[in-house]
Amino acid sequence: MSFLSSSGFDPNQLETRPEKAATTVNERAKWSPLLERILAAASDLFSRQGIRSVSVDSVIETAGVSKPSLYRLFGSKDQLAIAYLERHEQDFWRKLDAIAALHPEDMQQRLLTLLDWIDSEVSQPDYHGCPLTHAAIEYLGGDHPVRNAVIAHKRTIRQELVKMTQQMGAAQPALLADQLFQLIEGARISGQLLLGEGSRGALAFSGRQLIEASLLPAQPRAAE
Repeated sequence: MSFLSSSGFDPNQLETRPEKAATTVNERAKWSPLLERILAAASDLFSRQGIRSVSVDSVIETAGVSKPSLYRLFGSKDQLAIAYLERHEQDFWRKLDAIAALHPEDMQQRLLTLLDWIDSEVSQPDYHGCPLTHAAIEYLGGDHPVRNAVIAHKRTIRQELVKMTQQMGAAQPALLADQLFQLIEGARISGQLLLGEGSRGALAFSGRQLIEASLLPAQPRAAE
């Protein structure tokens, strides 16, 4: 049965055409079936086993390519890992663009639909968590390019939430953006752990309460 939230959101509305890999990592190399095959093999291995535990040899064996081909296109395993993460990042922004197209003038509805989409995603029994969060855990501490790529993406999401809450007219947009960001990240973790057993709609419901509360007029203080 299709999930339809109180905001009228249907996940099928956000289906977008798959795009060829066009990451900042491989912009210097033209897209090709070979590049796609390597990235697809790496993505499957990284998502199932983690980035650190997968060797370059495993990737080239799975993809059926030579090691020089991989290094010519990606430069290093770290750059391949970043390309894998960027693909997930691109998917997020494509979905956000699709949501914006559904609600071009209504920022509140845009935020609610974003929460509904993520709620639907993390409530699936086969949900395995956020690949970027997984990568951040694998690369704890230090100045590592993979971790830096994750941090940059998450910061950009927060900045977008701030922009959206400002345009919506929230009383404290930065605070609301932080609250929504933490709700989203928490839902991604709990969805991975509970495997669909959690309360479907909890993220969207909690987010709606925060959004509506942020738009209420300030109550005057009672005279002392």
